[in-house]
Amino acid sequence: MPQIVTRKKSKEEPLHSIFLRNIEAIDKYKTIAFVKYVYDTAPNDLYENLVFDVCEGSRKIATGIIKSKRENIDI
Repeated sequence: MPQIVTRKKSKEEPLHSIFLRNIEAIDKYKTIAFVKYVYDTAPNDLYENLVFDVCEGSRKIATGIIKSKRENIDI
C-alpha cells in the first residue's frame, strides 16, 4: 500500500497509507487523482497546495500537490 509523506512532517511522525484513484491522465507523467487516507484515524492534514510524496517502502514513486479538498469521496 503506498504511503503519503508530506513535506512538513518530521521523521518521527508516523506515515499513513493512502488510496489513490486516477481520474484523468494529463500526459505520460501527470494525472489528476483522488487521494484519501486508508484509515479514519489518520490526521486531517490534506489541505490545498500541500506538496507530498508517495512512497512504497523507502522508495519515492511520485510527487503530488493537493489542488482542492473534498469531503467524503468514495474511492
